[in-house]
Amino acid sequence: MMMILGTTHNENVRFQSAVKKVLKIEGGFSDRAADAGGKTNWGITWLTARLNGYFGLMKNMPLETALKIYKKAYWDKLNCVLFTNQAVSERLFDIGVNTGVRNAAKWIQRTLNALNRYQKSWNDIKVDGKIGRVTAGVCNQACLNTMTLQNVLKALNCLLGYHYIKLAEDPKRRDELNLNGWLNQRIMI
Repeated sequence: MMMILGTTHNENVRFQSAVKKVLKIEGGFSDRAADAGGKTNWGITWLTARLNGYFGLMKNMPLETALKIYKKAYWDKLNCVLFTNQAVSERLFDIGVNTGVRNAAKWIQRTLNALNRYQKSWNDIKVDGKIGRVTAGVCNQACLNTMTLQNVLKALNCLLGYHYIKLAEDPKRRDELNLNGWLNQRIMI
């Protein structure tokens, strides 16, 4: 792995921990017809690579390029560094990579609103698909309680599992999708 320029040592260690886990699942080059992302390498889709300045052949994309894209397009966009709990940062990062940054952001916002006991624990936060200091601050406060932390992670798993089931229920794609693989690799118990 490499040191990402412009990051503190601690932030780099946290990012490296998260990306190492994602790369273990994502693997190398893939070009499956059932994958809506098209040609993918290191878990980076063709479109994401293009939007982040890589225009070479996807099968030749260097790992260093993928790491830079992961940092900019996922870790930084989700403001993972603002979350004090590494497990939450890593879960959001993984969900963002696998289903999109907006899904990850909305799911943590919805989860926090659902767990706030009708605003007795904190005020509802806007579900806008963008993570800033308010979302991260509420999550950090909530996750000081061990049971709430566990429930945040469980709720994110539930939303991710529901997302996969919805995809698998699409009759046009059912035979092409690997629900068992997704549930086995992505849902943490």
